[in-house]
Amino acid sequence: AQLRPKVGSPLGGAMAEMEPVLQWPPEQLWGLVDAVLSLYTGSRADVAAVAAVRYAEAAVFDDPLVRVAGRRLLEAQFVALKGMFASAECRDVRVSVAQPLGGDGVGENVVSIDFTAFYRVSRFSSALTIPIRQTTHLQLAPNGLVEVHRDEWHNPMRHLSELPAPLRRAHGTWRRLFGVATSLLTIGAAALLERALAPALSVAIALDKRLTSLIGAELSGLHCLQSLLELRGAGGSCVEPSAFRDVTAVVIGTFDGDADGGVLPEVAAALLRGGAGAVHLVGASGAAVSAAAGSLRKLAAGPRGATRSVTPHVVDFGHEEEVTLWCWTIRQFLAGQGKSIDVLVLGSLGRLSENSAGDAEIALKSLLTGLQPTLASRARVVITATGSCQWLSAGKEEGTEAIDSRGGAEKNSSLREVQKGAAHEAFRVGLAARHGRDWMALPAGIDCVSCTPGACLSAWADLAACASGLPPVRAAVALVGLVPGSRWAASSVSRALSARSASTVLHLCSRATYVSPGAYYWGQHRALGAADAAAAAAGASLGHP
Repeated sequence: AQLRPKVGSPLGGAMAEMEPVLQWPPEQLWGLVDAVLSLYTGSRADVAAVAAVRYAEAAVFDDPLVRVAGRRLLEAQFVALKGMFASAECRDVRVSVAQPLGGDGVGENVVSIDFTAFYRVSRFSSALTIPIRQTTHLQLAPNGLVEVHRDEWHNPMRHLSELPAPLRRAHGTWRRLFGVATSLLTIGAAALLERALAPALSVAIALDKRLTSLIGAELSGLHCLQSLLELRGAGGSCVEPSAFRDVTAVVIGTFDGDADGGVLPEVAAALLRGGAGAVHLVGASGAAVSAAAGSLRKLAAGPRGATRSVTPHVVDFGHEEEVTLWCWTIRQFLAGQGKSIDVLVLGSLGRLSENSAGDAEIALKSLLTGLQPTLASRARVVITATGSCQWLSAGKEEGTEAIDSRGGAEKNSSLREVQKGAAHEAFRVGLAARHGRDWMALPAGIDCVSCTPGACLSAWADLAACASGLPPVRAAVALVGLVPGSRWAASSVSRALSARSASTVLHLCSRATYVSPGAYYWGQHRALGAADAAAAAAGASLGHP
């Protein structure tokens, strides 16, 4: 277990190339890297948890603009970062170990993380994005805690350390003063904000609990409202056109327009445009899968001499034995070609039976278990979930069997169905969290995450679906349908939303994009919400052992 990543080895999420040196198991080293990167990409809760668990009490943070000493001031610097930018992501992550920081007495216990951080100014668009290429050097104490965190920016700011001695001393003094001032200002502002919001938040939580008790369902109005108004992740960046060159991809779900059926064909088409060598479409409806495969074969033809293929597969997800048999068949098929699965997308499996959600949960477990042996090194597994995964009152991911066993919401069967649907979607998030945690330590380094591709738009779509049975809503929809051009406008909006959701899935499938194993993404934003509490409880959000 005395392993370290080779110097400069790329990390898409889990470590693939290792060599003996460091006295840490790889999952612990990976836990450190993932935790530190979550300071940039995660929430305030992530920052507080990482600082408390990973940093020494007297830890020093140093970058071209500030220098602070003390864990509390260090934490405040990253909290301030959350206030300056709507969200952030990391790409092209590379790690090296035991590289001395020349000239200042730093020993061999240094982990260096080279990556590009993209800071988004707007929650609505990726156009306003500030990229910063940087190397983060972490000096570790013998107990594994970070003593020094130094950010080296690969831009003109890095040359400030090369100023003549008098100017360099003045710059150093200014960095210390500016660092302490901004940290104390952030701590004070955060305390005032929490004090101001505490009464309103207490009242909202009390009312939410009362509402949950009145309706007799484990649904939270507060969580539902939050999912409808959370705009982060709705806009995002697109992957490079050649990001999926020669990969083998498997896309599983519905292709008949139900659930995320409009997204999966877009995902498959984009994979082919990105150079995928083979795309396998897997669904329960033979007609829908064959139609989708037929429309994609024109893209598969590509340039002369290309050997790309689109293969449809029909599987009855309601029968566990058939799912297991299909997994064995695809393993044998790919092994005969000398290939492995590089990208696996698990969308909605559709309505399987009267116990639809329960059957789907069994099928999901069987698919992940059966396909894991044929997943390639550094494969990406993306499990989609709708916005209703945020709606459970306790942020649980126990699945529909536990909901059925407890009963509840007997007075309103519609609410019971909504509750079961939300429980199933949260189950998908928790399933990704557990597999992300278990797979990150494998030599193959498989990355498994979950996401709501449409972000808040998905939550609005779920709310509309829940309300569609109400007579006033049906009447309003019928009235709008009489307006000339309304159907064309609705179809255009639906296609645009499907394209945006597909872009999010592809973004997470790309190896150039850093993902945290087991994490949940609200659009392209790493989230720590009600549903992600399951991932946090499983120990996957921060990745520490």
